[in-house]
Amino acid sequence: MASGVCRYHGGATPKGKGWHKPVWPADGPAFEKKLHRKLKTQERTRKRKSAKLNAMTDEERRQHDNWRRAHKIGSAAARRQAKEDRAQAASFRAMLAADEPKAQSLEALAVQAELEQARAKLDELMGVGIFG
Repeated sequence: MASGVCRYHGGATPKGKGWHKPVWPADGPAFEKKLHRKLKTQERTRKRKSAKLNAMTDEERRQHDNWRRAHKIGSAAARRQAKEDRAQAASFRAMLAADEPKAQSLEALAVQAELEQARAKLDELMGVGIFG
């Protein structure tokens, strides 16, 4: 809703990083009743999940755990970005770990030779002067 309040239960709908965390009822006349209802619902959900996990075979549990690892909490875009970041980091590490040096172009070799000549000329000039 535009106002941030859910039309069905009257509470603010959680968003962003805290979307999966429970929203506790605010102080008011029905605070205690709402709190107990919320706690009972959470306990019922926890028991249901636990019973479902306990009823799984070893293979089903392995598949479930793999799925949970692959589907982290957060948006699909954030997971996709994290995957791209990991791939880029892996390729960067592979580049750094490459054993054989990259072949330099002729232009790069020419620039390097000119740089060495300039350094030699600088050393020569630094030795000559009023203090040399």
